[in-house]
Amino acid sequence: MNQTEVEYGVTDRYSLGLYGVFIEGQGFSAVKVENRYRLNEPGEWPVDTALYLEFKKGIQDKAQDEIEGKVILSKDWGPVNISANPILELEKEEKPGGDEWELEAGLALGTCYTRFWKRVTPGIELFLAEKESRVTPGFYIDLAPDVRLNLGAGIGIEKAADPFQLKTILELEF
Repeated sequence: MNQTEVEYGVTDRYSLGLYGVFIEGQGFSAVKVENRYRLNEPGEWPVDTALYLEFKKGIQDKAQDEIEGKVILSKDWGPVNISANPILELEKEEKPGGDEWELEAGLALGTCYTRFWKRVTPGIELFLAEKESRVTPGFYIDLAPDVRLNLGAGIGIEKAADPFQLKTILELEF
């Protein structure tokens, strides 16, 4: 599976993202809309906190509908950032007797080093969820003021996970 996102900073605290989801052999498979709201100014609380809500709509039975919520927790220690995101997801299961929504839980952990090079920030993410666990090394690249590209290569770490996911996110902040 590959995902491409365009994200728009609506305010200094709220951002809106639109994803295209592509599944190998199926092509364009789903659309996702992401909402993220930062509750505090960076460093104002002991842990920076944001809320995240995402809606996914599968295209022509190629992917399942989903609703995902996260609490995004982040802390900077000098040039190092560490984040943890507990995740709850409702996934629509189509069954002969009628559709059912299944609750799944996950955890995303990440770290990055902001002083690697003035325009490039390397990082690594670990995503843990049933049949989907993966590790994703990658980079944030500052292309211009308020324009940032996030590139990563997700590698499945269990047999049922996708063996490879390409991550490309273009962020435009206004």
